Amino acid sequence: MASVAALARTQQFWWFISHVLSVLFYAVYQLSSIFGSAVSALAYYRYCLVMVITTYFIVLVQQKSKRGVKQLVANTNFQYFTLAAVFYLASLVIGPVNGALFSYMIFSVFHIISYFQRHLVDFIGTLPQQQQLSSRVGAWLEENQPRGQIMAATAELFLVMTSLNPIVVMPIVFVNLVAGRWQVGLAYLLCFAASVVFLKLRWNESPYTKQVVSMYDAKIGSFVQRFPPVANFYYKVRDTVVKVLAPITVTVPKRSPREQVQDSLRDASTRGTTSGTSR
Repeated sequence: MASVAALARTQQFWWFISHVLSVLFYAVYQLSSIFGSAVSALAYYRYCLVMVITTYFIVLVQQKSKRGVKQLVANTNFQYFTLAAVFYLASLVIGPVNGALFSYMIFSVFHIISYFQRHLVDFIGTLPQQQQLSSRVGAWLEENQPRGQIMAATAELFLVMTSLNPIVVMPIVFVNLVAGRWQVGLAYLLCFAASVVFLKLRWNESPYTKQVVSMYDAKIGSFVQRFPPVANFYYKVRDTVVKVLAPITVTVPKRSPREQVQDSLRDASTRGTTSGTSR
């Protein structure tokens, strides 16, 4: 019991609990969307986002430093934290955003399993049983984490598409702006802009995001080659998008050797179960 009490006093434990609650709230949100009311579904959607925001807030607090604004913006956890905050604020106006939670839930599942292996296996069975279970869980994580990263990157790419839908395919934004409901129109535009900027920042950093984007670009390119006019239009649009998004990057100033050592020591003290990130 003393070990459990000690574990419950750590920030990582509440980080873990927040991940568990986010998955539970997400499951209830999906069930409510199908079998319940829209009001109930929206409530659990927001609960889920609050838990997601909490997990990243805990990690950011653990990583707090005087690295400056650019270093903060370049922090992947801050990017996920900000995107979740945008979706929560938008939900106060337009409700749930389709696909907004997918990548968060993928990461939460892996973090829950990882925390279980690192800290909770010790409370199950005998020492040989604990070692065997830990080994199996570790092997599963090692095998499936790259797949999880690909799934999350794919979800983040499709999030841009679903955020674009109310603007282009179903001109909800235009209709609301014309009708004077500018809060609704701006909320949709904000979600789309945040999703695009987030994906570009992930593309700058994540090989998984680059792999997914390149894969779908190749698939689309292969398909449109059958129709030359469509192919020309696609490549013009793609080149324009690449040109427009190119400036979206974060250049972090180089730190002195002393600052690098201090940051390494600080990050090592918080790595533990969060592995330096809540992703």
